Amino acid sequence: MKYLQKDTKLLNRFVLSPKNILITDNMDAKLNLGQCAYSFQDKNKIVDPQFYSSEALNHRTGAFDKYNSDIWSYGILLSELFSETLPDYDNMNHMHIGYRISVLKEAPRYEIHEAQIEKIVQLCLNPISSKRPQFQQLIPILNKIKENLYEK
Repeated sequence: MKYLQKDTKLLNRFVLSPKNILITDNMDAKLNLGQCAYSFQDKNKIVDPQFYSSEALNHRTGAFDKYNSDIWSYGILLSELFSETLPDYDNMNHMHIGYRISVLKEAPRYEIHEAQIEKIVQLCLNPISSKRPQFQQLIPILNKIKENLYEK
């Protein structure tokens, strides 16, 4: 997340999603920048709208807070990692998903059985972008969860 938020001009169109993350043999997560849309590509094409926050869907690139939008994407990513069911958007096309997020301000709903992760996801998917936590605020909580997972 530090890298994502370090250079917003370079990665202003990068959207955090499971297909953009590679896991190494050492269990390190790395970004797959090959999926990043560049300035010469179609700027209006949105492939997976569930990973976009409502402000990212409603405003052009640069007209919204990219940091808080990345937190939304991180919340969706955590949801997919820790859920045991498919999202409720699974049977909808991309236009309907985008409409539900951008106009109705509805986040995809996942069934998460880990209470701490569920709380973090709820914070990250807050429809008011200024009320989403900063990633630095999540790091101690995530480290504690990681320690608890290794103890089990």
